[in-house]
Formats: sequence, structure tokens, C-alpha cells
Amino acid sequence: MTSCRTYGHKLNAPVLLATRADFADLRDAHLPCYALVCSSVLVSLDDAPSLDIPPAVANILQEYADVFPKDLPTGLPLLRGIEHQIDLIPGTQLPNRAPYRTNPDETKEIQRQVQELLNKGYIRESLSPCSVPVLLVPKKDGSWRMCVDCRAINNITIRYRYPIPRLDDMLDELSGAIFFTKIDLRSGYHQIRMKLGDEWKMAFKTKFAPSTFMRLMNEVLRPFIGLFVVVYFDDILIYSKSMDEHLEHLSVVFDALRSAHLFANMEKCIFCTQRVSFLGYVVTPQGIEVDSSKIAAIQEWPTPTTVTQIQSFLGLAGFYRKFVRDFSSIVAPLHELTKKDVPFAWSDSQEVAFSTLKDKLTHAPLLQLPDFNKVFELECDASGIGLGAVLLQEGKPVSYFSEKLSGASLKYSTYDKELYALVRTLHTWQHYLWHRFKTYSYPNKSEPSSWVEFIESFPYIIKHKNGKDNLDFKIFGLQTVKDQYVDDADFKDVFAYCINGKPWRTFHIQDGFLFRANKLYKNTKRKLDQVFWPRMRADVERLVARCTTCQKAKSRLNNHGLYMPLPVPTFPWLDISMDFVLGLPRTKNGRDSIFVVVDRFSKMAHFLPCHKTDDASNVAELFFREIIRLHGIPNTIVSDRDAKFVSHFWRSLWNKLGTKLLFSTTCHPQTDGQTEVVNRTLSTMLRAVLDKNLKR
Repeated sequence: MTSCRTYGHKLNAPVLLATRADFADLRDAHLPCYALVCSSVLVSLDDAPSLDIPPAVANILQEYADVFPKDLPTGLPLLRGIEHQIDLIPGTQLPNRAPYRTNPDETKEIQRQVQELLNKGYIRESLSPCSVPVLLVPKKDGSWRMCVDCRAINNITIRYRYPIPRLDDMLDELSGAIFFTKIDLRSGYHQIRMKLGDEWKMAFKTKFAPSTFMRLMNEVLRPFIGLFVVVYFDDILIYSKSMDEHLEHLSVVFDALRSAHLFANMEKCIFCTQRVSFLGYVVTPQGIEVDSSKIAAIQEWPTPTTVTQIQSFLGLAGFYRKFVRDFSSIVAPLHELTKKDVPFAWSDSQEVAFSTLKDKLTHAPLLQLPDFNKVFELECDASGIGLGAVLLQEGKPVSYFSEKLSGASLKYSTYDKELYALVRTLHTWQHYLWHRFKTYSYPNKSEPSSWVEFIESFPYIIKHKNGKDNLDFKIFGLQTVKDQYVDDADFKDVFAYCINGKPWRTFHIQDGFLFRANKLYKNTKRKLDQVFWPRMRADVERLVARCTTCQKAKSRLNNHGLYMPLPVPTFPWLDISMDFVLGLPRTKNGRDSIFVVVDRFSKMAHFLPCHKTDDASNVAELFFREIIRLHGIPNTIVSDRDAKFVSHFWRSLWNKLGTKLLFSTTCHPQTDGQTEVVNRTLSTMLRAVLDKNLKR
């Protein structure tokens, strides 16, 4: 045939098998056409799932037509070195189950399928001591699938585990792919050979058949898995970044299937598409989406009336929990009804949760496939009942995480819950976050010692964001500070002078950062990115200088003598110092003193309100509740010789705990200079807010 363009499925050159598009072009162009109509061809387009297959792909399908037969060859599968093996637990009784009752139509269908399997040589008549029933399950096309109920055999079978790939890990591999082809093996379990001698155990439909199948597929496609192929049982997904690359990938995969005598089902295959449904998700070059057919089932789900119905709904909805922010908090009212000894009472809270979840799944966002050449961003927060987090790249979500708090975690303070949210988020996504350096953000500063070690294992900078700024915030890496010196009004001249390695006064550049002495300088823009007015800095300095309260509160006297520094510790909260600030105005709760505890390594301080009349036992109780709970037991404690600290109770307590007590010299507080500096700063702050205690 003659056409205005060469387009069609090549059989034997120069013959072309025309498509509908060819005839449409010829009709529109009013060109003469001579067509040879064949009763059958090597590859029938009726077998192909779409007529829009590119010609190059169709040529490959023609070349590998034997991989896509209309039916499996008769006889037993090829011996490939991997066979399905069933080992029974020694000494167990073999099951002998009666068949299920069936109506006449079901009986005829079972007999037909059994006879078909006998004719193909897949099964044979047996006098096995085992007997398990069969049942019919409807297929999507309305036909019936015969299944063997081998639960009784499963219960007495030795378990041999083979790793099944994680679904989310397989989806991550698709990042950057443009073209997809999905291959579905025809009657996959019928293509695996049983181990000789195990046929009588009727083990083919047992719970370990999937493991055997995965072992076979991994063996056949091992050179390609993780490069351009993902396999999940009998589903094979081939992904590529270009058409030429995709054609090459198709050829090598078809070669592997041909060599292993594995056959695919053309009717269920999808070739060379940019949008494919895979394992409940829709995969595109832009990311992954929810499957509209499954979301339709959720949207049409009637209001549950039993616990079982709630569990079924949550099971289906939970499959897409990564698409819903704060999923656990939303479904918390529904989970309450599934608890033991909780009466079923559908109230407004359950109805709101049910409707909200439906709506969020119906309008679920597109999730980006992770690109490990780009920086990851993370946001996390905690509420009274749950945790929530989102992983982003370039401001677009990659995944959502949520977790309902229970047990002891419900009793955490707000600080601890928010830090726990960070810990759980890091743990969940650590396989992403270890890949590249990135700044993290979480909405509070508290750091319980039980989690600090885990957080410190990550090479990241944690930044605090106020709650009011936490609705939509960006996470800036420390590296971006380097790029902002050039345009900064305060530091650009200093930075330009020092960039050639010449220090200016006490300023110098180290690793690209501007330092003054040993302090890192950040530009004003980063500190005041939310507020601005002309001459803002000068106005702030002038306001502070004219503040009468501030000037009265601050000391104008020089320090009396020198503070004596102690040896620097090697780890946070192993060596601490403590003191009391007395003589303060009495609060509504009767507290008139502050118990000051300072970590000598990090300089972090805790200010604990207390009573001047508290004895050593009260102070110890306060210390355990507020300090040890967060940071653990210290190695050393530095304090003055207050009566509480030299009491027999206090000394005996710390002696049993293995903590060494160190006391400053009598009438010489400079011995513990660090605590004295903290006390002086605290006193200045208190004087600034308590007018009646200002110095005259």
C-alpha cells in the first residue's frame, strides 16, 4: 500500500500492516489505496491493548510474538532450577477436608476447569491422603477463577521466607522515567514447576507460592532490577527516560522471558505509555496519583454500621495514607470504635472524620517521585493526639506521614511531643534524608536526652519556627548564608575585603562563612525576613538606647575580680552547675526563688521556680522531674555550699547514683563563674520586667 507517511507495523519488508490512523490519513488526502486483507497474521492487533502502539514497539512485539501466546503451552513448565517445595512440620496430622457445597452451575464450572487443567497436563488424578476443598471466585470480566482452599495445609507447612519488595521502594525507583511498559504474565503460578514428590501435598496455592514466584522472577530479571525494571510477583514494569532507551529495555526483558520460557498475557499488557496503573497507584513522569477506581469505591462507601465495616473502610483508605496530611489524627474517632469493649455508637465526630477522609482522598494531591539529585525538605508538627509531617522537594510534596499518639506519648509535654514528631519523622524517612545535607525544621526547641543521640546522628541543622510562622515556611540550609553576604547591606563590604584571605580587624572568612573572632555572622535579612521599614535597624537601636527601664535594669559596674573557668566537659549534660536566685517577689503560687541549673558544655540553662523554704528533698524531687527526666543523670554537679547541697540527704542521694559533688570555695562565688554569669543575666532580665524591683 502507498501512504503519505511511513507508518504501520512491519511484518516482512516491505509489507506494512496498516492501522486506523493510516486509513484516516489516506481518506483525508484522497489518495488511492490497495489493501491486502489477511485472515491471520503473525501478530494480531486484536491482541494488543491499544492501537496507538508506536511502530517501533510493534516491530519488537512481532519479533517476540512467542512470548505473548494466546494460551500457555500444554505440558509441565520448564525445569529452571527453581521449583516450588513444600515441607510439612514433622508429626502433624494431614488434613482431610470435605468439599464445599455448590449449586449445579458451580459444579459444572469446577468440572470444566479441572478437565481443562487435566488436558493441559498441569494436574493429574491422585490418591493423596490430603484433601482440601475448592471454591469459585468471580473475575473482573465476569468469568470464574477456581481457587484451592489450602489453609489447612498452610497451618502445618514449614515457613521459608523470601523477601517481598517494598511497594514504596519500587515507586521511588521510577523517578525521572518518561515511558512505561507493564507486562503481566499469563497464569503466572501455572508457569512454576512443582518439586518432584511434593505434588500430593496440593501445595501450589499455598501461602508460600508467592515467595517461590518472586524468587523465580528475581532470578530471571536480576540483571535489570533496580536499573529499569521493577517486579512484583507476575507484574513487570519497565521504565525508561527516552524512547530509544525504552525500546532497548523491552528487547532485553523479552529476551530474558523467552530464555526462561515465561509467557505474558498480551491483553493485560500496556506498552510505551506515559501514564500507567501499577499496584494501586497511577504513575506518570510528574509523580504518582491515587487510582481513581479505588477512590470511587471509597467515595461510594456507605456509612459503617459495624466494627467490621469500619475496619474494612480503614484498610482500603489506609492504603493511600501517604497522600493525606494528618491521616492518623483524622481517623482517630473511627479507630476509637474499633477498640475492645467500646460500644459501637456512631456520633457526629465519626461522621465528620468519615466525610473528611473521603473528601481528602477524592482531592488527593499529586506526589512527586523523589529525585536524589535534589535537596529534600521536611516539615513536622504535633498536636494533642497525633503527629504529622510532609517530605518535600522544591516545595512539592513527596510523601505525608502521620501517627496517632497513644499510651505514654499522650502524656508528653508540648515540647516533647513536637520533638518526638521530629524523631519519628527522621526515623520514617531516614533513607531519604541521609542522602544529602539539608536543614530541618521543627516547631520547638526542647530536646529530651532519650532522643538527642538519635537526632545528632543526622548531619543536619535543626531550625526553630514560631507557631504563627509555621503555616507555610521554607527551610533554609546553612549553605545559603554564603550566597547572601554579597548583597547584604551590613556585611557586603567586609565580606568583599576578606574574600581574598585578608582579615579586617577581627573579621575573617572561614569555609566561606564570615566570622568575627569565633562567632558566625548572619545577615540581617535572614533574621528579619518577616518585617521591614526604612532605617529599621537605626530605629530599633535608638528605641533600646532611650528605654528607661532597660537602662535602669542593666548594671554599670565592672565585675569584681575574675571568674575562674572550670575544665570544659566533653559531652552535654554530663557536668552541670546549679545555684539559687533568692529574694524575688512572691508569685500567685507562693514561689519566691529560682533554681538555676546550667549545662557546662552547651551553656544551656533551666530556670525552675521554687520556694525559699524548700528543703533538700523538695529540691531533689524538682531536679529529677525537670532535669534528669530530660537529660539523664550527670557525672558531676558544681554548686555553692548552700545548706541544701551539703545536707546528709543530698550527699547520700548522689553518692548512690554515682554523681560527684563539687563545691565552690566559701565566700568566693567566682569559683563557679559560669553560673554567676547566668545569674547576673537572669537578674537583669527580671529587673527589666519587674518595675518595683528596679535599681534606683
